[in-house]
Amino acid sequence: MAGPAVVVSANPLQLDIRSHEKCLWICLVVTTATFQFGLDYALLGGFMAMPGFLRVFGYFDANTSKWAIDPTVQQLISSLLTLGQLVGNLLVGPFSSRFGRRHGLWVASCLNFISTAIMIGTTSIKVLYFARFLLGVSIGWFFTFSVVYVNEVSPAHLRGIVFSLYQFQLSLGSIIGAVIDNATHLIEGKEAYRIPLAIFFAAPTIQTIAMFFFPESPRWLMTQGREDEARSALQSLRNSNIDQKEFEAEFNEIRISTKEQTEQNGKHLWMEIWNDRNRRRTLLSIAIICTHSAAGNYLTIYTTYFLTVAGVDKPFAMGVMTTVIGMLGGIASFFVVRRLDRRAMVMIGSIVVALSHLGMAVAWTAAPGSAAAGKCTVAFICTFIFAYVAYGM
Repeated sequence: MAGPAVVVSANPLQLDIRSHEKCLWICLVVTTATFQFGLDYALLGGFMAMPGFLRVFGYFDANTSKWAIDPTVQQLISSLLTLGQLVGNLLVGPFSSRFGRRHGLWVASCLNFISTAIMIGTTSIKVLYFARFLLGVSIGWFFTFSVVYVNEVSPAHLRGIVFSLYQFQLSLGSIIGAVIDNATHLIEGKEAYRIPLAIFFAAPTIQTIAMFFFPESPRWLMTQGREDEARSALQSLRNSNIDQKEFEAEFNEIRISTKEQTEQNGKHLWMEIWNDRNRRRTLLSIAIICTHSAAGNYLTIYTTYFLTVAGVDKPFAMGVMTTVIGMLGGIASFFVVRRLDRRAMVMIGSIVVALSHLGMAVAWTAAPGSAAAGKCTVAFICTFIFAYVAYGM
């Protein structure tokens, strides 16, 4: 007589947070990978206004009697990181399919160690360019592998919160970078930027050690036909007191959802995102990411430099304040992400960001160079950063 059928569509996981605390702690550590991106945002903007950095990679402007940096050099230092991210992201797919998520994060850490050591040691602008490109590859891998890992190991109902952790780490990196820049920017020598750069070693070191104790993604293991290892990995990711029915239901869902991928191995599954059924969703996803980046990357990267050029008093201290505001936006999203739908968050956040840009433009047009315009600019930057981070997840 046949046994009872297993209903795989019903997943009896407890849809709360405390039942999955262990997984959330693991995701918090893994998302330290995105800490690096926030750190670079804050440090780079500070370097552009830091005499110790400009004495090495910039020039002395006799007209203003200040150290400055050539716009082309400034653009290359920033854009080569982005180019490195692009190249790194193109390599993620083949590497991830063969070696998994943990090895990707380990390789990213190694590239980070190498690029950071080069940046600290060099005084050649061409070598700095190469190091920035290599760092971009590292950050691109950190970003992608950490997001894929936490998405695959977390229960579906907690993925919004997990991505809030990603934004939290991004904001935390920005705050620490801004604080350290503020503490070292008056140092006359190379230590002004070398000390902040040394912080790049911290997060990858923590993550490299932690990943020895964290399991590989159960979904990736299942696609490799390693079902026993996938079961063991999922058990390591869930609280020890999880109900067996809950565990088996989730494990069956992983088994079934990866079955088609396993059966069609080598048939270019990635092309499915462009078929008639998925094309609209793919284009919407690309549009959201591109417009979000275009709306604020220049300001989040160059906040301190922007404030310096605008003549705002104590630009480094103001940079610290704006990054703290960004973290508050990330914390706010943590509490609303399970109560407000994603579309509403994007629409509200986009409107606030647009109005903040408009407010800065109006204030500076009405009274350029005045103290009042400077205060308005700082206020609108804070509003912008809060909304930009809050809806960015």
